[in-house]
This record gives sequence, C-alpha cells and structure tokens, in this order.
Amino acid sequence: RRFFDIANSMENVVSLGVGEPDFDTPWHIREEGIYSLEKGRTFYTANAGPRADALFVSDQVVVIGTICWLVAYTIWNWLFVIGEFSPSIGYLHIGILSSPIISILLTMNPGYWLVFRANSLTCGGVFQIYCKDDIEKKLENEKLAAFIEKVKSPPAQIALMILNLVLIAVPVGIYFGII
Repeated sequence: RRFFDIANSMENVVSLGVGEPDFDTPWHIREEGIYSLEKGRTFYTANAGPRADALFVSDQVVVIGTICWLVAYTIWNWLFVIGEFSPSIGYLHIGILSSPIISILLTMNPGYWLVFRANSLTCGGVFQIYCKDDIEKKLENEKLAAFIEKVKSPPAQIALMILNLVLIAVPVGIYFGII
C-alpha cells in the first residue's frame, strides 16, 4: 500500500496497479472500440502465435539465418571479452566461444547451440575464475596479444561491427528477396 501512496503523491505518474490507468480512455480509442463492436469484431485473436510458414520462406532461410546469427553473436561476444580482459583470457575464450559452433557442426542440429553455449560458458567461466593466474601465464602469446591489440583498434572494431550487421542482414535480405 505504501508504494501506491508514494506513486499517488508524485506528479505525472500513471498507476497501472489495478490493471488499468487512472485516467479516462481518450475518445478516439473509445470510438474505435464502438466501431469494432458495431462491426462484430468481438473475438480474441489466436494465441498460438504466427504460423511458421508465414514467417519463413524456407528451411534454408532458417538455417542460413541461424548460422549467420550464431557467427555474428560469437564475434560480438569475443570483442567484448578482448575489450574487458587480458589477451590470455581472450585466447581461452576462442575455445569457449567456438565450442558451441563446433558442436552444432558435429551434431548437425543448430538447436543444440544454446545448450552447448550455456555449458561452455559455465565451465569456461568457472575455469577462468579459479585458474586465472595459471591461464595468464600458460596462455600468454605475443602474436595473439599483438593481433588482439590490432582488433581493438577503432577501424578493426568498425569493420567487425559492419560484418556483424551484414551477417544479421543476410537472412532478412533472403526473406525479402533482395539477396
């Protein structure tokens, strides 16, 4: 109750506490409701969601879209890791981030990606936390460190983000017949 008292004491706060706003419904919305009633539109829409055949042109679009999204997400994730952690941790995450992709290639089932991703991140994260000093020493690699520094440069970051946008745009382009 205290929450509602505080909300009521503030200006420009719309309370949705009872499931409806505390102001009159604007006339143009009421008019549309009346029009819908007059036309007999008094039924609920289907709650099963849109039909799959209405969303995708073919299974090929789904597969290409899934692959493009997974690669784009993996690149974006690795960019985050190398931006926040040392090159040695970035080296470790090459394996952590690529293992789900390798796993789905081996099983030929992209649906497993999320399971493999969760497991690789959990195991990799625990390993990274508990063995950080060992990782820092044993995975130290000057060539990789130099490569990561180049990837951290603004031109490389921009190029990789453009690549990500292209990867995400490919299935959309296929869907709309642009590609």
